[in-house]
Formats: sequence, C-alpha cells, structure tokens
Amino acid sequence: MLGIKLIFISIALVITTTCPTLAQQASGDAQATRADILKLFKVMHVREVYKQAWSGILEQTKRKSPGTTDADLAKIDAQFDQFYSGLQNDMISIYRKHFTKPVVAAMIRFYSTARGQEFLKQQPAVSQESMMAFRQRLAEISNEAEGVHELSKAGDVSRYEVTVDPDRKTAEGQSASLTPAPGSGAPDWLLKGSGAFRHGKDGALYGVGVAQGLNNKNLAVEASNKRAISEIGMIMNDYVQVLRKVYGMGRASAEPPARQGPLRITVYGAKIVDHWRNTDGTMFALCVLDGNGIQQTLDNIKELDDATRSFAQVNARGIFDDLQVEETKAR
Repeated sequence: MLGIKLIFISIALVITTTCPTLAQQASGDAQATRADILKLFKVMHVREVYKQAWSGILEQTKRKSPGTTDADLAKIDAQFDQFYSGLQNDMISIYRKHFTKPVVAAMIRFYSTARGQEFLKQQPAVSQESMMAFRQRLAEISNEAEGVHELSKAGDVSRYEVTVDPDRKTAEGQSASLTPAPGSGAPDWLLKGSGAFRHGKDGALYGVGVAQGLNNKNLAVEASNKRAISEIGMIMNDYVQVLRKVYGMGRASAEPPARQGPLRITVYGAKIVDHWRNTDGTMFALCVLDGNGIQQTLDNIKELDDATRSFAQVNARGIFDDLQVEETKAR
C-alpha cells in the first residue's frame, strides 16, 4: 500500500501549489464567518480544483505504477467526498484565522469578475510552471555544490579543456589588481601569482584563480578553481610559443615562427592544492601542473607535430628555463 500513500502525498503537493498564499489577519476587523468562507470557496471553485487534481494524480499513478490495481484506485476515488469534507472544515478554520470579513468580501467580489475567473483559470498552470522552475534552479545549485565538493576533496583535475587566445595575458574574469598586498596574511603562492617556478631540479606551473562577488562559498571555490586551471592553460600556451621559437632556432632552414591562432589545450594532471579567502570575500585558488602533467598536456596538443613533441621531451629543462624567464618578464 506504499503506492497509495504516495498518491495522497502527490495530491497534497499538487493542490498546495494551486491555492492562494495565506496572509496574517489584520487586527481590528471582524472575523469572517463560515458562510463567508464557503461563499469564497464557491466562487473560487475550490472543490473542483481538488477533484481535478485528485483525478489527475490517480490517472498518472495508473500509468506510472503498474503495481497499483484498478481496485486500489477505485477505493481511493470513493474516499474523495469524505476526504474533501474534512479538509474543507480544516481550510475554513485556516481561512478564518488569516482573512478578515472585509478581506474575504473583497476576494469574493474580485473572483466573481471575469478577470478574477481568468486568474483562477491560469493559476494552476502558473503554480506548476513556477514549481518546475524552482526545482530546476535548486537542482543546478545542488549539482554545482556537489561538483565543488568533489573537486575540493580530490584535488586532482584529471583533464580540463581550455581554449587559449594567444593575445590574452590573463584568464577571463581575472584581475591582477585583486592580488592582496604583502602583510595581508595572504600565502606566498598568491603573492607570487601565476607562472613557471622551479624548486631544485623540478619545475611546475602555478595557476592562481580569482573569484569575486560570490557570497556562496562553494560557488566561489568552484569559480576560482576553474580560473586557476584556465591560468594553467594560458601558461601552457606560452610554453608552446617558447617551444616553437626554440625548435625553430635549432633548424638550419628556420624561419621566424608565424603568429599562431587560438590553441585548444586539454590540461592533464593539474591539481588544486590550496585556497585562500580575503576579508572582502574574494576567493583565490592555486592549481599546480608538474613536469609529468606538462609533458602529457604537450603530447595531446593537436597543433604540435611529432617532431616538435620529441624535441620538447629531449629539451624539457632548457625550454622550461626559457619559459620561466618569459613568465618573470610578464609579471
């Protein structure tokens, strides 16, 4: 009988979205009588609304729940009059609590007009569509928050696609002016900013992402993560330009490298390793791409031929040092 219980729940949900919102009763006015409320219900076609919703849910249940028999549905349908009689008494008490006699009289006058009847006619569709929009928005937020939780928890971004315009020096939505000043308590990586950095023999790319104006912390984390990875994509674009330049200089018939169009770079193996939130709510994220990730990313850039990729593998250290010089100049 679980299906029957779900039917009653579904009826309640549908009907509550089609009835007008109640307001707190104003003081000083006479209380509406039972007869006043019944007259209001009549012009609002309240019983018909409930019966229509009742029948609609039964029909929907018949289609979607094969386990519910015709006998079950008939048994429920036969209970409508008793159901509505008790519900009507409850609703009369509720309406008398919230609506005064003058308010009920004004509502009766309005719903007795052609415009009032048109409002009642459209109200169920408006309520249903509004509820659908509400659920969709709620689902979007839930999905985004879940995605942020997983990204922050795991930290490993296995692959992320970035389209890079070679003329752009900063990822979209970023601003160097947002970087906190020394002494603000910001971590060292934030003060250094994005770029190519070497620690001993190992080199890595640091991408710093910024998200401003988002009150929801989860959404701010997600936005800063994406921009940090986009910064990695920007630096990888610089890496490719340095690679092409060095590779071209090493060829006997080398010509000056032609200006390249936008690159579609899939970043592999990047890791979100830290976040920091400023006092004004601005969120910063640090994304790191190590040497293995750099090479894997290069191997999957379609605009590079096999000879250039092989050259990058053999001369990785020198190319990285050249990139570090270029990135330092840019900062």
